Amino acid sequence: MTLDFQRGDNFLGLRFMGALWKVRAELEAFHGIPLGGDIADALFLGWMNAFDQDRVHSIIMYQWLLLDDDDHNLSNGTPNIVLIENGFQGNAFPPFRYPLTFGEVLPANVVSICH
Repeated sequence: MTLDFQRGDNFLGLRFMGALWKVRAELEAFHGIPLGGDIADALFLGWMNAFDQDRVHSIIMYQWLLLDDDDHNLSNGTPNIVLIENGFQGNAFPPFRYPLTFGEVLPANVVSICH
């Protein structure tokens, strides 16, 4: 199943909310509840502060990966790429593809805030 971005805000909101909870569960299962929860909180709050999303779109997963990145090079992954992908793809978000253009997902003045 792939996410249909034409189905409406309520459907997409439910899918997005589910993806965020799945990412949190993945992070807590791997890092433990206190640390995994802290990472999930930092990613969510960082995303809310760094990006002005007014619609649910597949680009959100990429934005989370950028925030998780620790060396500004998505071609070699991020510390939690598998966990983040599992959460989003578990709710029908499309898989990560590389390369992306820098301006496609991140304004030039935003840097990683989780690492």
